[in-house]
Amino acid sequence: MTRITSLNHEQGQESQDITGPQLAEAYKKHAHFGLLSPEEILFSVDVVRKRHPDKILEFSTVDFFEPTKEEMLKVVHRQSLVISCCPATNQTLIDKVSLDNVGISSEEFNETVFDRMDTLDKLKNTTVLQDVQCGVSPDEYALVEKLCQSYEPLHEAIRKRGLDPIHLVADAWCVGHAGPESDPTEKVCWPAMYYFEKGVDDLPYARPIEGIEIRISLTKKEVKSFVDTSFGILPIPGSFESQSNYVPLERQRKDLKPICITQPEGPSWIVQDLNTVLWQRWRFQVGFNSREGLTLHGLTLDDRPVLHRISLCEMVVPYGDPRSPHCLKNAFDAGEDGLGRNANSLVLGCDCLGVIHYFDANLVRDSGDLFVIKNAVCMHEEDCGMAWKHTDWRTGIPQMRRNRRLVLSFICTIANYEYAFYYHIYVDGTVEVEVKLTGVVNTGVLSYEEQAAGGRKYGINMGGCLYGPVHQHFFVAKMDFAVDGAINSISEFNAKGETEGPHNPSNNAFYYEECMLESELKAIRDCCPESGRYWKIFNPAVTNSIGGKTAYK
Repeated sequence: MTRITSLNHEQGQESQDITGPQLAEAYKKHAHFGLLSPEEILFSVDVVRKRHPDKILEFSTVDFFEPTKEEMLKVVHRQSLVISCCPATNQTLIDKVSLDNVGISSEEFNETVFDRMDTLDKLKNTTVLQDVQCGVSPDEYALVEKLCQSYEPLHEAIRKRGLDPIHLVADAWCVGHAGPESDPTEKVCWPAMYYFEKGVDDLPYARPIEGIEIRISLTKKEVKSFVDTSFGILPIPGSFESQSNYVPLERQRKDLKPICITQPEGPSWIVQDLNTVLWQRWRFQVGFNSREGLTLHGLTLDDRPVLHRISLCEMVVPYGDPRSPHCLKNAFDAGEDGLGRNANSLVLGCDCLGVIHYFDANLVRDSGDLFVIKNAVCMHEEDCGMAWKHTDWRTGIPQMRRNRRLVLSFICTIANYEYAFYYHIYVDGTVEVEVKLTGVVNTGVLSYEEQAAGGRKYGINMGGCLYGPVHQHFFVAKMDFAVDGAINSISEFNAKGETEGPHNPSNNAFYYEECMLESELKAIRDCCPESGRYWKIFNPAVTNSIGGKTAYK
């Protein structure tokens, strides 16, 4: 997160000395910031396996290890951060790997480089966490469904309801800590199950199966517990076109005329060194990692630093229904699932329109094999209307400037949800992030009594025996500011009504009051729209053309 400091807050001399020009120059020197090549990922996996020869590892993430602002001014060696787990010992391992030796032959690596790394790097660059779990991987999603589909007691319960267990599908959900039964020595999840008839249903989420409690051990790769005593109380929704199927093509709109987006002279951006983008005096690097997905690094405008890094680092989705299984739902979709490793391969004309530049994402599978998401990030330009206008009423002559923005986006699918993330960079210096929530509603089943009563207060009635449990989505943005240098401060502004008295004879005065936020603890704030609250991130050591501190609002 950004450092929050007052004007007199003490910082190390090294940080104080990092000026805007120094930081801007450092950004230019470090190519491929935020990304790993396929060779670097496979090299990292090989090093970690050799570093821990006594462990059978499953790999969670292999991502670029980011140096600090201070480190960037020095000679920085590229490193990766590898998170793996050892199911046999229930350990999570965090390894930093130097990438200086990528490209050395395996024989030379085994004989010389690894001997040195084994004695030095293992002690310095490995952290072992006991009884701490990695997130659930896409490979483990598939495992959970396979275990459900092959578990005979579950099949028997489904048959008793007159249904065919061949149509059973399941989504994996993390358990978290729900009580004494949540043993941290084991990686456990529970499956949300659905009845899905291929060729009849387009959507499994229209037919949830509830009343069965299953826990699955991902550590042992087996069903841990099974209880179906409540299964007969709740109905299983049937297949209904309005709920189970997409709107067919013949019933979709046919009266929309085409909108053609063209740039006959090409786009205004330039992409250098794989991931460095130059656009309208902006310069930055595009990164991507397993947890956050798209990240932006070293944003400068006219060679003046603005942001060292920006990303959406977490989102949490709490559910408000006290009935199982919905009371167990409290998803941390970045940390538990990974926004990046669940990203879509974007398609021209569907996800993106116009002249497009795509960036691929290189990630890792549980096995340590390379996992490439083609076209994970889309970049395009948009005209976004009026930026500024004024008409001189005396002459009738208008002045108008149109606004344009550069859009970088990725979309991820986590079970029933799609999250579409858009980073907007404007010609006027604005940076903003937009998230679109789409996909399919997470569903639950109404009991027969609740259907007769018109629904359940902990959700929205969707017709028949379906309802949508109440829940919220909270997104966490991580913004590491570097406005004209490394040391930035933050002030809060609130509109205040002036007191009555001779200084306010018309009793109409109001103003904005500034308050320094001198620590992270004091900076725990809400938006407070009733006072028109806003914040400024500023550099206390740099002044602008009118003598104020350079700042971003």
